[in-house]
Order: sequence, then structure tokens, then C-alpha cells
Amino acid sequence: MTTTPVGTAKPTLSAQVAREIRAEMGRQRMSAAKLARQLGVSEAWTSRRLSGDQTIDLNDLQRIADVLGVDPLALWPQEATRINARSHVMAEQAMSDATRATDERRRAPDRPKGRPVNEATRPASGDQSSRRRPSRIRPAGRTMPR
Repeated sequence: MTTTPVGTAKPTLSAQVAREIRAEMGRQRMSAAKLARQLGVSEAWTSRRLSGDQTIDLNDLQRIADVLGVDPLALWPQEATRINARSHVMAEQAMSDATRATDERRRAPDRPKGRPVNEATRPASGDQSSRRRPSRIRPAGRTMPR
């Protein structure tokens, strides 16, 4: 079993969001008690989330952003945004590579389409046997038996 030395564990996303919320509160000079009052929750509720003891869900993030008067993405950690953007670019590149490979396979001139044809047994273009026979025309006034 491996152990992680104290202080080197990567903080959770919720803890990173809490850090961004505390930074925005500091910029606005807002206390945790004032935030709690404006959210309509207890100070303990706010304290647990801002300390990272309790996770911050997306609904909480939206409510806190509304009270702070900022976009919820402004409270999203920049490091997570860079990683997410990098992953998004890599996924787009993989999709375009797969699409390009598919397109190249579709355009390949040596790829036969349909059933292979033996040129020796193929009917001549003027040969009537290669054409579809006309449907039978019934004489007028005759009906089909039921």
C-alpha cells in the first residue's frame, strides 16, 4: 500500500471552487456571515462548504454566484478550465482524425462498390437480355380471378 505525504495530495475540485469563492468574497469584502444571510442558510452550512469539508454542488455554486453577482464560471478554478480545454482540443483532434480516415476510405478509388462483376460474363450493352422485361399487359375488360 502506498501513502501520499501530507500536503502533496491534489485538492478536490470542490475545494478548488471553495478557494475561488473565498477569493471573490475577499475582492468584494464580503464575510461568510453576510453570504450565509443572503443565501438564507446557516453560517455553519456556509463554513462547511467554504472550508472544503462539504462538497459544493452545481446548484450551490449557482446560488453563490448569484449572490456574489458573478458568472458561475468565474468561480470555476482556472487550472481545471485549462485541463478541460486541453482535453476538449485533444478530443476534437481525435474526432477530426477519425473523420478524415473515414472520408479517405470512402474516396479510395480502388475500393470496389457492390458485387464484383466478371467482365467475361457481363452482357453487351446492346443485348436485350440485360434489360428488365416489360410487365404483362392485360386485355381491357378482363378482371383477375379472386
